[in-house]
Amino acid sequence: FDYDVNRLYDTNYLNIPKLPIPEVEETVQAHLLSIKPQVSAEQFEKQVQLAKEFVENDAPLLQKQLQHISPEDGYPYSYIEKFWDDMYLGG
Repeated sequence: FDYDVNRLYDTNYLNIPKLPIPEVEETVQAHLLSIKPQVSAEQFEKQVQLAKEFVENDAPLLQKQLQHISPEDGYPYSYIEKFWDDMYLGG
C-alpha cells in the first residue's frame, strides 16, 4: 500500500465543498450559548438585548453583503478565510 500524504493534499484540497454561510440567527444563538456560562445573568440579558438589536438592524445588510462575495475569490475553503487573513496577517 503506497500512501503519500503530499499527493493527497495536492490532488484533493480544492475538491472539498466550501463551507456554507450560516444564518445570522444561528450564529447569534451559538454566541449567546457560548457566553452564558461565563457572564452574570445581568450581563447575559444585556448581551441578549444587543444581539436582538443586531439581528434586527445591522445583520440583514451584513448578511446580504457576505452572500454576494464570489466563491471563486481564491480562497478554497471558506467564505471567512480572506477576512481572517486580512485581519490577522495584514492581508
